[in-house]
Amino acid sequence: MIGNIKFLLVLIGCTLSAQVVVSVRKKPGINSLFEPSRFCPGFTSDSGHPPFRYHNATRRCYMVGDKGPCPDLMEFAMLDEDYGECDCDQKRRCGRPLMYWPGTKRCYFVNDQGPCQPGKWLVFGFNLQPICKLNRCRKEQSEEPSNERKFWFTFQGQCYRTQTRGFCREGEILFNNWTEYRPTCNKIGACPEAPRIHTMGCQPGSKLDYEGRCKRTFAYKY
Repeated sequence: MIGNIKFLLVLIGCTLSAQVVVSVRKKPGINSLFEPSRFCPGFTSDSGHPPFRYHNATRRCYMVGDKGPCPDLMEFAMLDEDYGECDCDQKRRCGRPLMYWPGTKRCYFVNDQGPCQPGKWLVFGFNLQPICKLNRCRKEQSEEPSNERKFWFTFQGQCYRTQTRGFCREGEILFNNWTEYRPTCNKIGACPEAPRIHTMGCQPGSKLDYEGRCKRTFAYKY
């Protein structure tokens, strides 16, 4: 069993095409998503619009999907039928993942300096935890800076930029899909429609995933 676990971790660390699909504990039923929190009796919204949830830290109610009390790159998301928390903004993570950093309680784009020291950037480390690592693509970034949708990353010691062919086959580009933690070769690079109700998700790098509240399933594509 231990040998199998080690083999799986090797695959995760060395296979560019490794895709991580994560799921959270059981979510509230669809009917309860639109119902108001019992702690927000005076806050109601029209049917079909995001409801309000209670935020423990500020002891106030905020509309789900709004910025609310959250820092940049974060949104107020639904935790359950009553509560909400700040987590990485799902609307902005397609094409370039966002990562939750516990030291600042904020989210940053992957492969950006973020909370790291100059010369380093924020990347996924062992077990998909956020770490600061030496940025080996500083020259490339200075010549063609990364942005919200296109960013530099390293693979096998080389620097590549997403939404370019890179090392992919003809007709494919490097793209970071919604549930992946690193770019893979895709025929198109498109983002799905943002979720209607902003429940706290379990994408790699999210606050829930960092805190170990997600159940991970590993899948591979080649």
